[in-house]
Amino acid sequence: MPTEYRTGYDGFLSWARQELRALRTVSAAQSLIDLRPLGEMIGDARIVALGEAVHGVCEPLELRNRLLKYLVTEMDFTAIAIESGLVEGQRVHEYVRGGPGSLREVMTTGFGWNFGELVQNEALVTWLRQINADPARVRKVSFYGFDIPGSPGDSSATCGPEVALMEALKYLDRVDPRAGAGFRGRLRGFLPRLRFDYHARLPGPGYHVLDAAERDTLTGAIADLTCLIERNEKPYIDASSFAEYDWAKRVGVGACQIDSWLRHVPHGWRATREQVQRLDRASDVRDRAQAENIEWIVKREGPDGKVLLFAHNFHLSGQPAARSSWPLQAQSDRSDDAATVRHEVAGTYLRRRYGSQLVSIANLIGDPTLGPIRSPVPVALGSDEESFDTLFSSVGVPQFVLDLRRAPRAVARLLQEERQLGGQFDLPDGYRGCIQLALGQAFDIALYMDSALPVQPVSTRAD
Repeated sequence: MPTEYRTGYDGFLSWARQELRALRTVSAAQSLIDLRPLGEMIGDARIVALGEAVHGVCEPLELRNRLLKYLVTEMDFTAIAIESGLVEGQRVHEYVRGGPGSLREVMTTGFGWNFGELVQNEALVTWLRQINADPARVRKVSFYGFDIPGSPGDSSATCGPEVALMEALKYLDRVDPRAGAGFRGRLRGFLPRLRFDYHARLPGPGYHVLDAAERDTLTGAIADLTCLIERNEKPYIDASSFAEYDWAKRVGVGACQIDSWLRHVPHGWRATREQVQRLDRASDVRDRAQAENIEWIVKREGPDGKVLLFAHNFHLSGQPAARSSWPLQAQSDRSDDAATVRHEVAGTYLRRRYGSQLVSIANLIGDPTLGPIRSPVPVALGSDEESFDTLFSSVGVPQFVLDLRRAPRAVARLLQEERQLGGQFDLPDGYRGCIQLALGQAFDIALYMDSALPVQPVSTRAD
């Protein structure tokens, strides 16, 4: 370990052990008293952005559910918005507010990336519906997805990239059947061809086989559909309601977002390192869309609304985040072979837009070496010895929160150095990657836990 790192390391340990606030448990079923220090750190913020170190593991999801209970019951939060499809999330939104449908159906069709399979997400939906059923509750707690619709790149998702167009067409069938029929004709040949598989395992004609002219035709049809909904606000509201129209207009925006993302897919996609690098720019399209969807959600909740956001640390960073990759054979000395791409992630837009109204929390896991889990993205394989996760594990406390804004100057310098956050992950063609950022600039608070276990999928049941 370099001398300068060791010096900062010792200072960090001394400060962290004095300033941290220990958490007794991540379980949402336990007392919430130990979350009060975190509530004090959050203060009057209207938006809390809680990061997740890796998808598909228990402890971050459990802690999210626990924190939401605290924020709703003790701090009057009104909504949760998670890294899941915007369009799909409308089904969950309506269900938790007392709408029709079965829990199984909502979990299957209401989440992107197949996140409805995760038992903690089922517990979240169940709790929201229960608390909203309380007649003493004046304002219902809302659920939203803020990601672009259709789980782009995950061809196994129940709802694919066609979901936004399908929902927009359903709305037109009700309020403007003639226009709906016309757009169904224009889109009929494209709807079965919008799926895309990042791993190039998708059978049949996916989006990657559409040529430039076909893609232009599709983009034009989507733009025309979205403009139609926007310019017919009054007659469409009269034929439905303001709430239904507001969702339909956002669904149209979602269709444009997924189209913009897909436009970055190279024709004749193959899961090679070269093409993966070309697709990197689609990540920025996605994060910009996430930020725009969150702004819509916050505006929808109104001046008295307070929202808990939940997504991967990468998306919620308040500064551009770097993704580095290197060939596995160079792992022992990867600095000479690493390629780094910096991304303007959703959190950077949110920080500029909301300032002190936003408090962001990074999730760090001391041991991110996980077994097989159901996740749409590569999973953590282990941390670099000088990563932030390894640094925080040296504190010696199993679970705690730490306000990074209170760090003294010497410790702040260490926290503002760019280091690995989270585990490493496999990439195509024998490459490995990681995320790097300056933790003290990217987040306000750190939430550390020693370890995490894979989520068990929801068992099949009869409703």
